[in-house]
Amino acid sequence: MGKESRETQKTVKGLEGLDYVEIKHVPMTVDAEFGNLIDSSVIEQMERLVARELITEQIPIRGMEVKFLRCIFAMSQREFAEKLGLSHVSVFKWEKAKNKHLDVVNEIAVKVLVAGLLGLKIPASIDTFVGHGDFPKKLVVDFAESGTKHRRKTA
Repeated sequence: MGKESRETQKTVKGLEGLDYVEIKHVPMTVDAEFGNLIDSSVIEQMERLVARELITEQIPIRGMEVKFLRCIFAMSQREFAEKLGLSHVSVFKWEKAKNKHLDVVNEIAVKVLVAGLLGLKIPASIDTFVGHGDFPKKLVVDFAESGTKHRRKTA
């Protein structure tokens, strides 16, 4: 980086196809030549924070969320499907129908798998894993609070 670089925090909107996601206070380096730069370890942390929110905030899971969750763990459709005890064709179909909600059984299976991969404890009531209500217009995650401070906007 050039001599003109400086550290800052900015908001990142959209993350790997999830346009409704907004991550605040993301640490970046501003370089005079290259603009805003985010370290790869920060990107990985952002992805995991968003994955945690998708699991814990009862957000319905659609094909686009399945693809996001699968990709942050660097799994092929086949590998992801095998972990779920399904055919890779199932995961392919989910991802192809990116805006279609998964049925409840598949949504729970995906969330339980991802919770395990993230090292989250699974709640006693599986009902807390099921997406309820409307899909959020915006999911705001605060990077500075390591995912502990967040807001879910539906308006």
